[in-house]
Amino acid sequence: MPQFIDYKEIFETRGMEYNLAMLRSPDARKEEFLNLIQFIDNTKPLKIIDIPSGGGYLRKYLAEKHYLLCAEEADFFYHNCAVKHNQNKVMYQKNIPLEVDDRSFDVTVSLAGLHHFQSKNWIISEFVRVLKDYGQLIIADVYKTSKVDKFLNEFVDKNNSIGHLGYFLDEEFNMILDKNNIKISFNENIKFFWIFSSLDEMANFCKNLFGLDKCNNSEIINGIDEYLGFIIENNEVKMNWELKYIYGSKIIADL
Repeated sequence: MPQFIDYKEIFETRGMEYNLAMLRSPDARKEEFLNLIQFIDNTKPLKIIDIPSGGGYLRKYLAEKHYLLCAEEADFFYHNCAVKHNQNKVMYQKNIPLEVDDRSFDVTVSLAGLHHFQSKNWIISEFVRVLKDYGQLIIADVYKTSKVDKFLNEFVDKNNSIGHLGYFLDEEFNMILDKNNIKISFNENIKFFWIFSSLDEMANFCKNLFGLDKCNNSEIINGIDEYLGFIIENNEVKMNWELKYIYGSKIIADL
């Protein structure tokens, strides 16, 4: 069985390569982000916290009127997150409360980072602590037993020098949300594409994003085809991907 390595250690090892993938193919995961932000209310300015935020990639998909706080524990990603009039950042340590006031945010967001947390109790309790009463919680991550689960924990694990062991979303995670007084309104797998201009762009993107240092581009393309599948149409390469999207709100427990 592969050895579990937590988020901080992973991305202090290969955060630069991950960021390179996002910079070279900035719109490859556009559908993934748009699926996430569809749940955000754009009728008024909101305070949004993104945990873990990676390199602050969510910002480009948010309306300018929304304030974003990037919460991050990996040094490279933290230093890569910009500070501007509608965005700030905070460093955190796992299992220690964030330096963020209780009930201070309208929305907590987490995209594709939670599977690097073996235990999710602490981070979900922090999501809820910083949320205002009836605030929104939006999570997207890999669902256990999905094709993406197999791709990451088999193909990526085999072809990444530090391995990959993800703890993906399952029924136990739903119980954690319920225990923390999150009322779920949407909880479904959504299938979509990562989109590239060529097979080589797809292979290079995945090589850097997933740290595939033990195989070449041809092997990466074959692995994607075997585990996930892709299609070529209209001069685009469309790689299959899917995540579980969860949208809920913080309810007030009965006194």
